Amino acid sequence: MRHAQSTLSGKDVCAYATGMLLAALAGIGWVTGAATVDPLLLVQLLVRAGAERRSLEAIALLAQNAPCAGTIRNALAKLLPKTTAELEPVIVKALHRRLPKSLACRPRTMAIDFHNKPFYGDKRTPGTYRSQPKASTKTFFAYATLLSIRKGQTYTVALAPVVNSDELTSVIDQLLRQAAQIGLRPRRLLLDRGFYAAKVMLHLQEKNIPFVMPMIRRGKSAATKAGCTGTAQFFVKGRSGWAKYRWQARIRTGGRKGPKGPRTAVTTDVCMVPRPDKKGQKKAKSTPWVYACHGMNRMPGNEVAALYRRRFRIETSYRQMHEGLAMTCSKDPVYRLLLVLIAFVLRNLWVWLHWTLFAGRTKGGQRVLRLHLMRARRMLHCLVRYLDYKLGIPKNIVIPNPAAAAA
Repeated sequence: MRHAQSTLSGKDVCAYATGMLLAALAGIGWVTGAATVDPLLLVQLLVRAGAERRSLEAIALLAQNAPCAGTIRNALAKLLPKTTAELEPVIVKALHRRLPKSLACRPRTMAIDFHNKPFYGDKRTPGTYRSQPKASTKTFFAYATLLSIRKGQTYTVALAPVVNSDELTSVIDQLLRQAAQIGLRPRRLLLDRGFYAAKVMLHLQEKNIPFVMPMIRRGKSAATKAGCTGTAQFFVKGRSGWAKYRWQARIRTGGRKGPKGPRTAVTTDVCMVPRPDKKGQKKAKSTPWVYACHGMNRMPGNEVAALYRRRFRIETSYRQMHEGLAMTCSKDPVYRLLLVLIAFVLRNLWVWLHWTLFAGRTKGGQRVLRLHLMRARRMLHCLVRYLDYKLGIPKNIVIPNPAAAAA
């Protein structure tokens, strides 16, 4: 008996990708006849640049079925909005396109993190973010993302640029607001240590949103709990279980560098989990993992640690996003945000294709992912091959005749 099978071509993948982007960009005027270059062609050039991690200029110079690079730059400048805030409706529509409706049936575990792209230009460039040194710079174009975590359906559902004046609480609210537009609600938030701040904890507690984040060690350390101060008491070797931590914090008002307000009482649950050794056995005299929590109902510590490990899927999403991120030296924050959005859309498309087309079925009817059939890099190679044909990019490297060039 012949098994039923089907084929996914590069044309199909390209139609999915460009359709998701064009449907979202139509809301800001990317319609046929609005510019000298067809919006579909512009999107194809941008997707082609991202699929090979090259610049739009480099692809335009190779494409024989596209206008010159200058014409493309002018058309893009005409179609792009002036501020990143005007691009938010496009972000919402593009990231939510083809999301399974079942995601909104119940609250989901979600992760929030920052992703910093190093910038080596003037630190006063609008739209940049100053942070700890990384890759030989303290200046970045920063982006915050919200990842909905579900087995086989881990989608990036919100994206927001971050600048120096933004509060962490306002960034979190913006991401949750984007997700709420299709009914997505957080069951719990998994945050990294960059969100460990009294203001963030109080804000999430007021909204009654459960969270887990690593606790930062502060204060004097000692061999026993009695000799420690601050949060160092929870990092004493051999400690485990749950505890309460109360302290007085002076919360800044008016931004990251604003004046400190009066002292405010802050209370959080603390979960201490013994670290396992190389064989997976828990060490009785090891420094524990320590998490600041809220609304976790004091579940077993090993379950909290296993839950928090799911947060690292957002790191995987950044690695996959980089495989489809076009290069640029532009200082325009709107254009940079558009390139990041396209990269996340391509990643979401890869997740959707695996869940919808490539997943197998067990005898009980459950879906089984078969990631080996198409890795993210292979999907991007399919896009490159098809768009090379559509854009007229030659397969072979053309070497100009020196005599003709001199003439």
